[in-house]
Amino acid sequence: MDRRDYYLTEIMRLHNINMLHIIRGAAITDQFGTGNLVEKLTGPVIREAFTTGQPVFLLNELTMRPTVRAIISYVASSKGNLNCLSCHNVAEGTVLGAVDIELDVTSYQRRSLIVLAGLFVASVIFLILIAINTSCTIQRHVQSPLEDLINNTKTA
Repeated sequence: MDRRDYYLTEIMRLHNINMLHIIRGAAITDQFGTGNLVEKLTGPVIREAFTTGQPVFLLNELTMRPTVRAIISYVASSKGNLNCLSCHNVAEGTVLGAVDIELDVTSYQRRSLIVLAGLFVASVIFLILIAINTSCTIQRHVQSPLEDLINNTKTA
């Protein structure tokens, strides 16, 4: 925790990260104090993550710079490699905090639009080839034999 700000700054330098916050839960505030002002539990989305203990994902795709925001709860557990209950005086399953991160997904949106355009073009080409093949097949197996039959009937 003593180098938390350093690590948060380093993570923020990574590609496409718009925002990163660590939010303290009430149990951590009670045990260790209030911390930074940024670490406060604010907003209905963050409250939902703390209430349910489940990750919350928000997609903002209808802008020029689409984003994905994830609020991932950190739930106290004695299982696994990190035993939270050895340092924190809380019950198993208590939400200790959350990571709130927002990623810029503009490049992914552009790539997906290129893929969709490619699929559309391939589909159109495929449909045109089917139409040409169907036309040639009808010409060869239906129209030509009927025209020959009509011409033979007129000459006979």
